[in-house]
Amino acid sequence: MKKKIVMIHNGMTIVDAVNEACKREMPDVELINIIDESLVKDIIKYGKVIPEMARRIMRYALSAQDLGADAVVMTCSSLGETIETCRPLLNIPAFRIDEPMATYAVQNYSNIGLIGTLKSVAGPALRLIERKAKEAGRDVEIEQMVCDQAFTELLAGNRDFHDKLLTEATIELSKNKEVIVMAQGSMARIAPNIEKIINKPVLTVIDVGVRTIAQQL
Repeated sequence: MKKKIVMIHNGMTIVDAVNEACKREMPDVELINIIDESLVKDIIKYGKVIPEMARRIMRYALSAQDLGADAVVMTCSSLGETIETCRPLLNIPAFRIDEPMATYAVQNYSNIGLIGTLKSVAGPALRLIERKAKEAGRDVEIEQMVCDQAFTELLAGNRDFHDKLLTEATIELSKNKEVIVMAQGSMARIAPNIEKIINKPVLTVIDVGVRTIAQQL
């Protein structure tokens, strides 16, 4: 019987990239996408996750279980901590897609550049990497940069300008860094080009996250 995975998204910008990665790593898995675009609007509006948003995520996670899913995955890094709080209520695994990337980064690098395009990602992403470093007993140095104008341009449909702003910011951040960690899935598609420019590894939440979920399932 095919395994079934429910993906919870905060908008359309990441859906295709996640689904493509899943098809590569888990071709026989049935995917169900729950898309709530009000989540990203509320993240921008409030600059953080408020209780009402967390309750919506909890209901989506419980719905995934009711659908007979073998796992539920939160694909938004800003909301990653909310899916962790759902775990005690579920009988199925609840993954945050950025967790494997954070684990890999601290296990392999000591000087990390962390970049995002949403201010609301900054806190959760940094806390996740710091927690994984502590769990691994690793001493890591993390410098963070938020290129929020890039996300504004992406929402406005100005994809090329988003890419330009993000590329320039990443090049600046990469100086004296061993690795760049991209905190959001919406950034993943330009990672290969940036990697060629800076000649350093660029880790993305989607590829590492989906690959690890596939291995665990």
